[in-house]
Amino acid sequence: MSGKSLLCSRLIVLVIISLVLVGSIVRGQIPPPPPPPPSPPTDDNEVFIKVEQMPYIVGCYDLPKAFGETKEQWDTRKMACQDTKIRKIVHDLLPKDLPLTPGKVSINYIIGSDGRLKSSTIVLDTTPGQDGINIKAILDQFTAMKFFWDLGGSRGRPVNIQYTISFVL
Repeated sequence: MSGKSLLCSRLIVLVIISLVLVGSIVRGQIPPPPPPPPSPPTDDNEVFIKVEQMPYIVGCYDLPKAFGETKEQWDTRKMACQDTKIRKIVHDLLPKDLPLTPGKVSINYIIGSDGRLKSSTIVLDTTPGQDGINIKAILDQFTAMKFFWDLGGSRGRPVNIQYTISFVL
């Protein structure tokens, strides 16, 4: 047999085998593959700290990626943009005649799956006055101001995400 005829005969055998297999599947002799396992149950009130897609304040998500910048570096730069914007908003909303005492205030806040601020709590307040409570009150006003974040998510769906921001006074 020549090389061409050997190749043709092998091709014909492969076609016949594939037709037989397809016919068996169609007739139900070979069972189809099992369905994928169900996704784990999710709690709508579950709060994540690290997610696949972090939410960002509008304007920080669209930062262009610098040449040679890794995804982690780009995400860090977007987080710094977000923290700067939040600090500026809080600073602008603090009453100008309010005497601020030196110290540090750290606040945890939760961004809901709808992109709104759900809650905030003071984690650390080293100021002797009411500065932490004032800053928390301003963050709580973000909901009333309809202040939104771009939606973040995990496992292909929006989730609640916790952040911590620190203010050095």
